[in-house]
Amino acid sequence: AANSARIELFWTNKFTAMEELTQNLVGCKQFVKHPFKPEKCKSCARQWIEHRGIISQSIVDEFVAKKQKMLADQKAKEDEAKARDRAKAMAKKTAARAVEDTWFFDNADDAMNCGGKSDSDDDLGF
Repeated sequence: AANSARIELFWTNKFTAMEELTQNLVGCKQFVKHPFKPEKCKSCARQWIEHRGIISQSIVDEFVAKKQKMLADQKAKEDEAKARDRAKAMAKKTAARAVEDTWFFDNADDAMNCGGKSDSDDDLGF
């Protein structure tokens, strides 16, 4: 959990992202996007994260924005699933309660159909 919080913090701050990059051990001179796999370098086939000092800030910002969007979408999906589960639980709880309390509401329809009068003997005299 702490590691995932660190990763989310890493992706939310674009300036930190540039500092978190690692040096390229292959000896690549500049990061050039691969046409089919943009997160990899065309010349050395390494990830963009491994190009500290030889990748432009605009490219880093682009990848960080993609990652932020992906994390936001994932969080929204999780929140939607939690809300759906909560709604199911409430519906189940309401259904269970409605079955138990039907006796309470049995005469409500009858009283309304009789012109608002109930079937009690309160209005009758001796």
